[in-house]
Amino acid sequence: MMSEERRTSQRVYMMVSSQLILRGEPPIEAYSINVSNGGICLYTRQMLPVGTEVTIKLFYLDGAGE
Repeated sequence: MMSEERRTSQRVYMMVSSQLILRGEPPIEAYSINVSNGGICLYTRQMLPVGTEVTIKLFYLDGAGE
């Protein structure tokens, strides 16, 4: 049975090095998989509980973070 697509924003596939910043914890290395107006999909080796608040730091090709 096929599920109905609920996304309203187009996803753009791009791999960007990033870090997840959690209050009082060391940064967690991550990579973006895709982004859209509705959010970002990240890959990381460490699972975080649903609802964890993070700051995402993206690194561009020149190595400067946003």
